[in-house]
Amino acid sequence: MSPRPANSGEGGQLGVTRSADGDREKPRTPKQAETPKPAETPTPAERQRQVALHYLRGTKIGDDPSDEVFERFIGAVIDGIGAPPPSRYEKVSYNAGFRSLSHGGMTDLTYDASLAQGVQLLAERAAEPGEVIFGYSQGAVAASFYKSAHSGNRYVLVENPSRPNGGIMARFPGVSIPVAGVTFSGATPHNGDHTVDVARQYDGWADFPAELWNPLAVANALMGILVVHGGTQTEVTADEIRAAESAGRRYYQYDADSNTVYYLLRTPSLPLLMPFERVLPRRVVDAVAGPLRWFIETAYDRSDYSRPTRSTFL
Repeated sequence: MSPRPANSGEGGQLGVTRSADGDREKPRTPKQAETPKPAETPTPAERQRQVALHYLRGTKIGDDPSDEVFERFIGAVIDGIGAPPPSRYEKVSYNAGFRSLSHGGMTDLTYDASLAQGVQLLAERAAEPGEVIFGYSQGAVAASFYKSAHSGNRYVLVENPSRPNGGIMARFPGVSIPVAGVTFSGATPHNGDHTVDVARQYDGWADFPAELWNPLAVANALMGILVVHGGTQTEVTADEIRAAESAGRRYYQYDADSNTVYYLLRTPSLPLLMPFERVLPRRVVDAVAGPLRWFIETAYDRSDYSRPTRSTFL
């Protein structure tokens, strides 16, 4: 499950560039500008070798598709990143709770306890070397914890709250909300295992602003939690993932140091404007969307998704 050859989609000179969205990117360092070949170059036989895939679903809030639908979603992601389909799916049936907010209400585990259970149950599976660990949302955080203590597997993380530059767990590392049983656990660790991290733009769990001075960016990400996050399980297509590879560094990066491929799937409509699309003429929404997207993007640094980045006010 190695990435395709990295493609920056941009020229080779360093400095400030302008993205397809028309907003200004931060200056890049030499490390960020180069797009090295993946550290692993599998043989054709290895590319075709099918292995088991162990998956952890997300928190049971809102959209909760059947396992059959979720496995089709996994298949679309695996197809989109160019990996062979798994030989079989192995579900890790953990609580996936967020006490009082998830479907089980007060009978569900707290978020931290649910994560701990997911990590324990995944460890009990004793995944063989080369097998795939797939985590979505809370499941991606559990997979990140597992990765910190195990090596030899391959990881696919979707809407990962621990995404180093974007995930809300990495934006506020060390923050704890004891009454809710939630600890912001920081970024997905790097241990050399090949990892693919896929996020949808403006989903606040995986693509939260780095700069909090911009209230519209924060509000847009919070709205994205409501209107973008859950739909990922039924809306993302393989073609959408493949398209990100040719859309430039903002949407596709490979980091050799962590052996991780990062995808950002563009959200065509701003979450803040989605409620108005049903009541206002399209031309009115479009007239507002361009300048608003530009302003929202000023709160993000998309130059290097592998760099753990806290949210700050300045």
